[in-house]
Amino acid sequence: MATMLSGPGNTGVNFDVARDVSRLRCELELFFDKTESADAGDVVGIAQLDYQGSNLYTVPVLRAKRTGAPGTLRVALAFGTAPDVDLGNVPVGEWVHAFFETDILDGKWLIRAGMLQNGEGAIDAGARAMLPRFDRVFFGLAAFAPKIDWRVRYDNLVCRWQ
Repeated sequence: MATMLSGPGNTGVNFDVARDVSRLRCELELFFDKTESADAGDVVGIAQLDYQGSNLYTVPVLRAKRTGAPGTLRVALAFGTAPDVDLGNVPVGEWVHAFFETDILDGKWLIRAGMLQNGEGAIDAGARAMLPRFDRVFFGLAAFAPKIDWRVRYDNLVCRWQ
């Protein structure tokens, strides 16, 4: 799947999953063709969890932004109001392997992610009973940035849940 975004909004595809998933693992390959914007700090959601009636900007799992170094992006694991967890730099113009997964341990909802061979990150998203029940996974681009021009290819999308 190829997707591009040239202004604020979102473009991509939602995959329905079973309602109130406790364990989910998604793996994918990404190829960042073009990552230009007016501000290097502009953040773009590249994979997200979604729930009925949600705004696609509010529940990113994987986010990317430009760095000062040409040809690289900085990626992070993100969710809600929790501080982002840095997943390191990834190259533009090369296929990149990524994953994210969720699990519930002792009533807490945990999200873990990684990209390339960079270190993995984890977020304690809070008490599962207090969070919305997601039922979709969104693969694509979502951003508030007013002057953005990104093109990304997605391949080998695989999600398993229970």
